[in-house]
Amino acid sequence: MSTLVFKKGGHMLVIPDIYAGAAECTDRTKLPPIADDGEISRRIVAGRPLSFSLVRTENYLSAGCIAMATFSPEPNHRYIAEVKGHGPACRIDLVDAGKPGDEYIPPKAVPKSDRTWSRPLSERGPFCTD
Repeated sequence: MSTLVFKKGGHMLVIPDIYAGAAECTDRTKLPPIADDGEISRRIVAGRPLSFSLVRTENYLSAGCIAMATFSPEPNHRYIAEVKGHGPACRIDLVDAGKPGDEYIPPKAVPKSDRTWSRPLSERGPFCTD
């Protein structure tokens, strides 16, 4: 297992989702909105691809964006994901904060595949392409 932390700063609405079916972003787990300047952590299965999305709207009311990514977590690592950008253009920054005991090693960027969100025909998905 590993840990995936969704973080945000500022006054915007950010809602993370995790997709166990990484290839097509299926088997969605909805998570609660992230509190201002807060974070949400989830334990994830390591050693196989995982997809996730971050939905963001600025000022809680205006149009926003959806950023999606797929990566392969390593066992016992702690990953931190944040949505960056403005308006309808956004991206996911994903870093590896290492294993327990690596607190003094700077986080490093994680190889990931950016995905394109697609409106599914049902709640079952698929939620992404590419």
